[in-house]
Amino acid sequence: MKNIYSYYIILLIIFYWMIKSYGNINKTFDEINNKTLVEKNNNSNKSLKYHDNHIVYEDIFSVVEDVFTINVTKTESKNEKLFKKVIFSVPMKETIQIYNQIKEKLQPSNVSKKEKKMILKEKKSSNISNSSSSFLNSITTTNIILTSNSSTTTRMINNKNILSTLSSEVIKKNDLITFKNNTTDCFITSFKTTSCINLFSLLNNNNYVVSKYKFHTCSIGKNFSAYITTIFCYLLNQRKFIKIFGHLKNGIWSSFPCHNVNGPFLTKNVIKHFNNKNETEFWEKWKHIVIIRNPIDRFLSAFTHLCVKKKNKFRKKDCFKCNSNMKCFLERLYKNILKVKNKKKMVNERVKNYFYPQTSLCDYIEKNQFIKYINFSTTREIFYDSFIKVMEDSNIPDDNIIFIEKEIRESILKHTTTGTKLRKIQQTKLFNNLYLLDLATKIYYQDFIAFNYPLPIAK
Repeated sequence: MKNIYSYYIILLIIFYWMIKSYGNINKTFDEINNKTLVEKNNNSNKSLKYHDNHIVYEDIFSVVEDVFTINVTKTESKNEKLFKKVIFSVPMKETIQIYNQIKEKLQPSNVSKKEKKMILKEKKSSNISNSSSSFLNSITTTNIILTSNSSTTTRMINNKNILSTLSSEVIKKNDLITFKNNTTDCFITSFKTTSCINLFSLLNNNNYVVSKYKFHTCSIGKNFSAYITTIFCYLLNQRKFIKIFGHLKNGIWSSFPCHNVNGPFLTKNVIKHFNNKNETEFWEKWKHIVIIRNPIDRFLSAFTHLCVKKKNKFRKKDCFKCNSNMKCFLERLYKNILKVKNKKKMVNERVKNYFYPQTSLCDYIEKNQFIKYINFSTTREIFYDSFIKVMEDSNIPDDNIIFIEKEIRESILKHTTTGTKLRKIQQTKLFNNLYLLDLATKIYYQDFIAFNYPLPIAK
């Protein structure tokens, strides 16, 4: 009798195990099917998702809809992650605000699997297939890096001086800059040996302050840097500066009467010595400005000034012993940045200041929400007007502002390369070589994304 009971118990255990295993198998198949669905859709969109997204996604609402219909997981954090991965590749304003407004309408839980499949099938057959074909063909046949705005592309192609048209209207107002602290995936490229350099941050040791006006800047090489440091020196002690130099353009950085008095300093030291260690008050109460520039425009200016011209006594170190060889320089700069980023090499301060991505400098990642960014890659009038407006908002005396405005509008520094023959030669070299333009764009990709500069196109 006991043997019979034992036999039945064993059968029940086996039966229970089979039911449980069957359930797990079904669950696994569901997960595989869901994963296949996501991968299939991702593969169909992969070539379009991170570049020229307006071709596939006509507006922000279609992007969010696509995100939620593609995503079949139930975890909110995954929804957020997938949303950000797509949304930050679309150059549009106020995306997060719009996302929050329509989030409830497009929750994944409100859409059945059947409806998701129907939507995906419809989008794939209509929107993606029709819109992407011409884009993919142009990528395949020309291998040219495209901008994400067709009107900008047309304007740039028709203009002999490509860089002069970049983003003058995109960042006309400072508060319109879209900040993106996530790592944005790279654009499509036929050069597979390199990839876009991700966001990273270096120690900020290039701060200048005028504490009596609670005015602060971080200087970036080739971004009006010679003038901005001179102006801050002048504002610190106007009479002494005028007595020694007379004019702003006569100021020499190493012999400023205020050198090491109001900069350059580490951010933590500025807060410690000029704001009683109160970091919150420093960022919230002071006026912070950083001048930014189109990455390619900045690179050409620095490369021409430091590497092509032979007067630079630091030329060998600044240019990785490449002199005026742009291919040699860009390849070594790319490797150098990766090593420094991964903490395998100490940074060269001059190379960092002149050639590193602007997003790696000036506390961009942590503090960009407190900083006013003024676009240097625009017309002089727009830039000067923006800069003067910031000073007026900082309670700087009118007579000081009048002097500064007169000086910067009437003077051109000797080392400027804009419009020179040497600069035009370097620009032609870069834009006529797809490999070099691709590599430069990958080095500075996060700058393009962070500050809404359109990607460059080859001639």
